[in-house]
This record gives sequence, C-alpha cells and structure tokens, in this order.
Amino acid sequence: MSQAESLSEAVLPFRAKKVQEVLAHPEIKALATRFPDHTNQLRSAIEGLSNEGPVETEILVQATKKAFDAITGKLRIFLSYKRVQHVDVARLLRKTLQGLGGAKIEVFLDEMTIQSGQDWFNSIRKGLKSANCLVLLVPDDSDEREWPIFEAAFFAGRMLPGERLICLHHPAVHIPRQLAAFQGDKADPVGVEKLLRRLLVQPDLVPGLDAINPDCEPFLEDHARKVAEKFSGPVRLRSRATMNFAKLELSKPGQFRDEEDLLSAKVVAARGLSDMFFYTGECPCELRKVLGVQDGSVGRHDVWLTELTECVREEVAHRRAEVPFAKFSTPDGRQFFRPVLGRVEEDESGAVHTLEIGFGEHLTGIDDDPDDLQVLEAVLRLTSRFRGEILSKLSRPRKAEDVERVERILKRIEREAQDEGFRDRDMLAMLFDPADRPAIEQMYEDWENFRNASGTGKLDRAFAKKDPASLRDALKEVHKINRDFTVLAVKRYAEMLSDGFSCGGA
Repeated sequence: MSQAESLSEAVLPFRAKKVQEVLAHPEIKALATRFPDHTNQLRSAIEGLSNEGPVETEILVQATKKAFDAITGKLRIFLSYKRVQHVDVARLLRKTLQGLGGAKIEVFLDEMTIQSGQDWFNSIRKGLKSANCLVLLVPDDSDEREWPIFEAAFFAGRMLPGERLICLHHPAVHIPRQLAAFQGDKADPVGVEKLLRRLLVQPDLVPGLDAINPDCEPFLEDHARKVAEKFSGPVRLRSRATMNFAKLELSKPGQFRDEEDLLSAKVVAARGLSDMFFYTGECPCELRKVLGVQDGSVGRHDVWLTELTECVREEVAHRRAEVPFAKFSTPDGRQFFRPVLGRVEEDESGAVHTLEIGFGEHLTGIDDDPDDLQVLEAVLRLTSRFRGEILSKLSRPRKAEDVERVERILKRIEREAQDEGFRDRDMLAMLFDPADRPAIEQMYEDWENFRNASGTGKLDRAFAKKDPASLRDALKEVHKINRDFTVLAVKRYAEMLSDGFSCGGA
C-alpha cells in the first residue's frame, strides 16, 4: 500500500468520526427532530462541511446550523460595493438574483436607508454575520475603497466552513491583495454568467443546498450581459492642455543658478511653440534652440527670461517666488505672451526635475511709442491701483506676510507701468500745465525718498526688513502724494479730452 493510500484511509475514519460527533451534538439532533424531511440534506451538509478542512467540532456545529438555515430557509447573500462607482450594478444584480431566486434567496444591499450611526453599523454587521456568501464588487483602486475592503475582510475573518467570498471585478481592476486567496470572476458577460450559474443553478454552493433555480439557466446569458454592461471600470483621466506651455527638464535636478540653466533645460513637451516663437523643429531640444538664441545673446527675450530665471531659482530653492510680469512678442510683433511658472515636479527629497511654463496671451503689447493721452491714462490707472490695492486694503500691515504682499503688488504695478510705456518722468511732467509741473517734479523727488534704484527709500527698507511698523509709517506719508497726484492728473486728463487729445507740451 502506498503512503498516499495509507493517509487516505487514515483521513476517512477521522472525517466519519467528526460527522458522527456533529450528528450527536444536541443542537444538531434538535434540528433533525424539527426537520425530519431534511435528514439526508443535514447529513450531506455535515459531510460536505467536514471535507472543507479540519476544524473543531464546535465550529463545525455552528457551520452546520448556518448551512442548514440556508437549506430549509433562504440563501443569504451580502453585496458589498462602492456606492459612487457601483450602486447601479449592485441594484441590478440584486434584482436579478431575487428575481430568478424567488423566495429561496435574500440579498442584503446597504443603500443608506438605515439610520446613520450605531444602528446603521449594527445592521451592516448583522447582515455580514448572517450571510452565507459575500459578493464584493471590487472598486477601482484609483478611488478610496477602504469600506468595501473592510466589509470583505470582516466577513473573511469570521468565515465558517461552507461560506463563500467571491470577488467580481472589472477586467482592468485587480483583486485587492488582501483577498487574492478567494475566488474572483471578471465582470464581463462570461464572468458574470459564471457567477450567476454558481449562485442559482449549481447545487452545493453551501454543502447540502439544492440548486436555487436550475430552470433559469437559459436566461443567464442575457442577464449577465446586462449586468456586465453596467459594471464600470476605472476612470483614468487624461489632462489636455488648453493654453500654450513648455515643460522643461533641468539638466541637473535640484540645481538652478542662472539664465544659462534655463536655456540649457530640455523642452520635453510643449504646445504653441510655432505660434509664439515660430519654432517648427523637433522636441526634445534645449530651450535656447526654441528661442533661437545664438552666441549667448538673448536679444528681445532679455526681460522675460531674466524675470522667469529669478522665479525658477526661488522655487527650486523652495522659496516663494515673485510672479513674472514681463511680456514678449512673437517675431512678427502681432501677438504678445506672458510666461508664468505653473508647476514643478520634484522627487521625494524635494529636488526639482521639471518645470511647466504656461504662456498666457496678452491682448495689449508693450507700447514703445504711446501718445500723450495713453501715457496719462496708464498713469491714472496705475495710481488708482496703488490706492485701491495698497493704500485702501493694506495700509495697516501687521505681519511680515503683509509686508511681502505689499511689495509683490507694488512690483506688479511697476512692471505694468514699464509695459505701458511709462518710463520717463520728464516725459510725464511735460504733459501737465506749466503751473503744475513744479508740483509734479516735487512729487517725484518725494517719491525717491520712499522707492529708488539704490534700495534706500523708506519702502525699500521696510520691504528688506519685512517690518510692518516701518511700512505703516511709510504708507501714511505716501497717501498724500497719491492723493495730490491723482487730483492734478484727473484735471489734466479732462483738459486733454476737451482739447481733442492735444498735447500739453510747452
């Protein structure tokens, strides 16, 4: 006799003994007495359950009681699902199972009709404990799916012999590793039909249980197809650029010193290069090639590259950067664009690898030759912005962050002034009536005490020290300059309009 045959002969008496122990148990004897017409099924259930693996007699007794409840009553199925993904398919599957299973099947489906809180959780737990089979509609792993996995794990942790856990999953979604040991069916027509056949047509889903409804098999294919059609898979979103951009890859991740590092960065993805720079070559390539920079001369790109370089340097160093406000024109001068650093990609250590620069079209370009009225209009607009955005809203800074905010706003106003052609104080003074010019000149002199190229003005020092108190004092004094200038500029603007846009030069 072989070793395998000897082992088989040893196991069979053990199982037979276990079956006799369960049959002799008082609770099982009570079931046999209560249901004399189901004695054969009861024994079949015990034999089938004992064949699923060695367990203690008491556990086998509990498993027998639960299996026999399904045999003499209803097969209880718990549907676990992620509401935002599979509520429709869960409802359809319940309708299908109950419609084909009739009074022999009961499907528990949590639809949040139970009151929230402890009552709701207790109902879920009761449904899980009473279920003979849990069918998990596996949610897409791109979304939070802890609750369905918790329900399945709760059920799996308390499973008795004869209980079943089946995972129904979209072909593009994997079964969670925690449940990989259990049966899994793909939620395509073939897989769903297999599930329906096992639950409704095949006997012994629970040992000793007759087929729920073998006559429904001809209809399974159509029902399976409908369920599979509703079973949604993972939603993989793809981004689509809606504005011009350039994604740059730094030659040395985490290192960025100057404009040369920006020019040597590789353009790995982009949109609109031909529109903005008239570049029609291949990518990836260095940014300098896209801009047509040769012999180290950046030409018309000087201003915006300088501002963008400073912005990138700060962000790579994990410091808050100023938003670039410089614009550039297309080679033919017909369109204008303003670059903005939209995002950076960095590794776990914080080293920046790529930059994404967005380019927003600017409807007005850089005016190199504005007429007198345009200059005064720009000055009034910027003076009004200074009053509205700084003097009215931020005249009482309390924190260093407030000081930084005022500085950022002022730099934007100054940058816009440059773009609008407002560069020469003498040119502006000549627009005013001769009687008002001394006052304008004095205002310029007074402004130098607050903001100048040497960085020694009161505002400059407050910005450098991030000192809210100094900034408050300086803004109080600036308020009078802003008010007096606005009065004179509005008067002169009205005169120029009345004169038919004539120049006010002497």
